[in-house]
Amino acid sequence: MNRNFWKGAVLASAALLTVSSTARAEDECSNATLKGLYGFSLRGEFIGFFDAGGNPHRIPTPDIVDAVFIQKFDGTGAFTRSDYVSSDGFKRPGLTDPTTGFDTGETGTYTVFPNCTGVMHITFTAPIASTIIDVRFVLTEEGHRLHGVVSHQEIAGPFTAEDGTTTCGPTPACNMRAQESVVGEKFDVEGRTRSRGVGD
Repeated sequence: MNRNFWKGAVLASAALLTVSSTARAEDECSNATLKGLYGFSLRGEFIGFFDAGGNPHRIPTPDIVDAVFIQKFDGTGAFTRSDYVSSDGFKRPGLTDPTTGFDTGETGTYTVFPNCTGVMHITFTAPIASTIIDVRFVLTEEGHRLHGVVSHQEIAGPFTAEDGTTTCGPTPACNMRAQESVVGEKFDVEGRTRSRGVGD
């Protein structure tokens, strides 16, 4: 075999390695994958709380929770947020915008892992500054969609367990047993959802 053959083989192998590396890189996610404005919905319920020892307790009647919110991710691990939350039929307190009725001034941090899973940590201002929410999520459609569940939530309460004596809140805040799911979709241009084709 001549020198030109081996030279061609080496170049071909190098090209394949480059394509393979590029494909792997494109399959990976990072904080930059989650950037821009997203609209979300949340649905679930509070089924109980954990006491100071980490023991689970149910409450007699679970509180149903529904929410819609909007978050703007900066692509580097931080976001701002505005939401409207209804818990057991009542709007949750918050820093309410008099025009929209949504609560404002909320912020958070997030981390997206290379396998396109991630976690976000949401913090709130007065009058619900004790509220903390963590969401574990998966990104799909190149980061345009987010599916998540609440993995940790603290709220002021108070709540009383089914035993009638074990309580939590308001200080320290209740560590809730929350069963809540989250779905989010990106706005390609702020204020406009991305267009869909037939069958989407």
